[in-house]
Amino acid sequence: MQNYHASVNVPKYTHLKETLTHVIQLQQHTNMQLFTASNRHDEAIANLQAETAKRTVILKKLPFIVPLRELDSNLDFLMKRAGLSMDYIQSKCNYHCDDELGTVLFLTLTTETALNYLLKNLKARPFWWNSRDGDPIRLSYEKYTSNEDRLMVQPYYAALDVLTQDEDSLFPDQKLYLDPPKLQIFPPKDSNNNTLLVHVAYSFDKAALT
Repeated sequence: MQNYHASVNVPKYTHLKETLTHVIQLQQHTNMQLFTASNRHDEAIANLQAETAKRTVILKKLPFIVPLRELDSNLDFLMKRAGLSMDYIQSKCNYHCDDELGTVLFLTLTTETALNYLLKNLKARPFWWNSRDGDPIRLSYEKYTSNEDRLMVQPYYAALDVLTQDEDSLFPDQKLYLDPPKLQIFPPKDSNNNTLLVHVAYSFDKAALT
């Protein structure tokens, strides 16, 4: 019986173990390939969105309904005022948000340089939108940022709201000194106290990198 077990069963169990080990290794290799491909896909999308964000501005407080002719007429005037032509517009897409923001227009230009000219012009002079249904509307604007960048600054602006928005806040309804590039918040400029209030920082998760 011992000889039979050693000559017949042990080789079969050994072969089964080797086969299962090989299958598991193949599955692990496949999972790693899928994980790498997924990461590359996500990274490609993030890079594309970040590249598009560099060429996009958001125009806010447009009328509720914007006919195409009115849209093109106002954009043509805005682009010419900045020394550009309509050919620099890659895409435009508008959404109605709420009564406060009105309709917002996502305007993407063909180059980052063209957008910088447009932003410089908007900063120098306000732009009034000529509406067919009423008086001209003064637009506000902001440079578009990618979803990843927006998520990264959420803790920063949440901290700002906690410091200023509630009645029990340390600085209710006061204008604090902000340093967004460094994600830092300081007391108001006219305050005698210049101590750093908030500094949002990020660190790598070593476990996620292995």
